[in-house]
Amino acid sequence: MDDFAAGVQRWRIKTSTRLAPATILAYDFLLTLDSEVNLMWPSKLSITKLLYFYTRYSAFVDVALMMYYQLEPDISPETCKRLYILSSWLIVVGIILAEVILMLRTWAIWGRGKKIGIVLVLLSVSATVAACTIEGLFLKTLTFTTFPGTSVPGCLLTGGNTTVGVNFVIIILIETAVLLLTLTGGVQRFRVMRQRHGLASVLYRDGILFYVYLFVISILNFVVILTLPQYSGDLLTGIQRVLHSCLSARVLTNLRQASLRTERATALNSIPLPSTIRFAALAGTDSAESSGQSRNDGDRNGVS
Repeated sequence: MDDFAAGVQRWRIKTSTRLAPATILAYDFLLTLDSEVNLMWPSKLSITKLLYFYTRYSAFVDVALMMYYQLEPDISPETCKRLYILSSWLIVVGIILAEVILMLRTWAIWGRGKKIGIVLVLLSVSATVAACTIEGLFLKTLTFTTFPGTSVPGCLLTGGNTTVGVNFVIIILIETAVLLLTLTGGVQRFRVMRQRHGLASVLYRDGILFYVYLFVISILNFVVILTLPQYSGDLLTGIQRVLHSCLSARVLTNLRQASLRTERATALNSIPLPSTIRFAALAGTDSAESSGQSRNDGDRNGVS
């Protein structure tokens, strides 16, 4: 009976942590839909645009899948495991692509140099191989059960290797490296482009703020794995996935907005002042002066 009560309590907590990312995702979608329609939809098809739509909308699939196996009644432990494994790999792919977007931002700050590009590729590949290896080993150790009867729906994860926490350490290390490159790589460029809403300013602002958000959630995930092993490391994974989706999508929309603003400012500054306006003004001044001179002459003649 005590085990059943503890299982129900874990189910309630996990259900709340599944609802939280769904709420965050829906709220962010409503906040940024206008920017997406105006900035991303009209743009030409490109790798950046494809990355944007994947990181933006794949999170809805991930959240829906997590909600399904958490709330579906009469689900077997075997089905739970299959759905959980599918969901886990989709989350891994989503986070990896979000990190790629953040690395592309850093590469842009460094002027898209070849050397920094090689460094970022090596970081990305090494982190991806390590994270996928650890995730694969973790998924093999999972065990599930379901509640007797239909009073409590969904899956209950009862076991799993806590070494999956190393993945969150990898995320922390990669994001710290990317932040350091962001801060050191474009200092000179930032000094040249100090506009409040300029491209360089947006790159730095997003780089620092988003690092703080993702660093905090990664630390929380790692702490939860160490202190609450009964949740097998998936308590805050959904929130981390959604934050990566929302923040990486905002990186691309903010860059697009700043780029368009810079292009418009450049176009306005390059428009020469039409010479006819100047000459018309001079002609009007000359006419006024001639008219005034004629009146003065007439007044003097009248006095005479």
